[in-house]
Amino acid sequence: DISSCQNLATQVEKYQLNRPKDVFYFYQESSGQRIFLHALNIQMLVHEFGSLEACPATLTAKILEMDSSTMNDQLRNRLRYLRHLPLSCSFDVAELDLNSVVSRGTVIQF
Repeated sequence: DISSCQNLATQVEKYQLNRPKDVFYFYQESSGQRIFLHALNIQMLVHEFGSLEACPATLTAKILEMDSSTMNDQLRNRLRYLRHLPLSCSFDVAELDLNSVVSRGTVIQF
């Protein structure tokens, strides 16, 4: 149940996908569930740490909001870091409270 998940803290881990001439970093829920970090949180982390490579390998934070989607061609083109998911695969994107991870200045910026 998504509403009950929103009140829980979650731990996500950073992964790297190696493809010819492309490297994609993404955060996925640590137990392997198809729950990925929201693009806004990614922007906050990059602002704070300079690049996804320099970001912490693991984050633990409260889920603020979660959206469910099903992978299709349009999403595959828009969310390049999730291209490894098969078509018709369901997944969630979670927005986390990163106040304990990034500076107040970064939070205010976003």
